[in-house]
Amino acid sequence: MLAVTKGTIILLSTPHGTGSYFHRCFQPNSGFTKFNVSSEDCPRKDQDFLDREKARMSKLQYAQEYLGEFVDDLQQVFPDDLIKSSMKAKRQPPSEFRTYFIGVDVAGMGKDESTFEVIDRTNRDLLIHQENIVQKELLTTQTFRKILQLDDQYNFKRIYIDDGGIGFGVFSQLMEEESTRRKTEALNNSARPLDRDENNKKKILKNDLYMNLLSLMEKGKIHLLDDDNLFQSLKSIQFENTDDGRTKIFGKYTHIAEGLIRAAWCAKDKSLNIYRY
Repeated sequence: MLAVTKGTIILLSTPHGTGSYFHRCFQPNSGFTKFNVSSEDCPRKDQDFLDREKARMSKLQYAQEYLGEFVDDLQQVFPDDLIKSSMKAKRQPPSEFRTYFIGVDVAGMGKDESTFEVIDRTNRDLLIHQENIVQKELLTTQTFRKILQLDDQYNFKRIYIDDGGIGFGVFSQLMEEESTRRKTEALNNSARPLDRDENNKKKILKNDLYMNLLSLMEKGKIHLLDDDNLFQSLKSIQFENTDDGRTKIFGKYTHIAEGLIRAAWCAKDKSLNIYRY
């Protein structure tokens, strides 16, 4: 376009690690005029807000998001090429002879998105991403009814849901519903009863969920839907190795990824498939 129009390209962004097109344009001799303005230098800044963000984030996160620094120690969990090579699935109508799992990430009212990610695990050696549904401004009762609607279509073997925060309201409704009570599992960072047996608790760390999906993608054991929003969500997930030796995973547009990592946990489910003929 620029060759034909002799136009100008203007890029405005916070950094997203190094090695990206934006990062290359910021290097010497790139042909671009560069400007770097820190949020702390903005005359319209809210200092109290920045102080809260600085306390909430690591030093590297804050440097990237608010100081405009390209930080080498922050990296994508899912490289672009890996995401693209995994996007081989096509949507198929539900079948009573296949085995389905769903991962749900629950959001509150407002701009946040609730996501419903359906995976076909009929073949244990190859998970097929069946459906990616994103909806905004759902009440917990609406999210609950959406899960019931999808369960009527797919007859899920497991319903994986984040029961932290507002998600606990949906989880509670699923546990009270006879049709979903025995198939609902809560996957988050804290131990919580999965059913009415108080001894039945499971603690799955967030990093475990992400590393499971990454491993499946690297081994070619999961085919994802070719979906732009899914690509952007996975691309946004970053990791940082902290000073105390931990790996911290975070991102800006995580809702689809959070639903997908829960659905993909079905690869760890050891129960037998049951077919109806």
